[in-house]
Amino acid sequence: MTSLMSTLRHLGLVLALLLPNALVAATLDQFEGSYVGEAEFIFEGETQRRDMSTKIEVTKKGFVLTWTSVSYKVSGKKKSKTYSCLLYTSPSPRD
Repeated sequence: MTSLMSTLRHLGLVLALLLPNALVAATLDQFEGSYVGEAEFIFEGETQRRDMSTKIEVTKKGFVLTWTSVSYKVSGKKKSKTYSCLLYTSPSPRD
């Protein structure tokens, strides 16, 4: 067990050293676009389904994140909500 814990600690250290470099290399442009998906979850003992879509648009100062959630009730009723927010880039904690 101690060997496993030691290995996990070393893996965590390696990730901590490498991850910031990977994040610096990533730019918002790599993530710009539209994404869709669905989820199934249980609420108050009832299985429900939800369709989701997300759009990421790069701007000069940051990016706009827009997402839509469509819920389907057992009764057949459909409910859709869309949200949007503008997020600005901020200085790196290392700056």
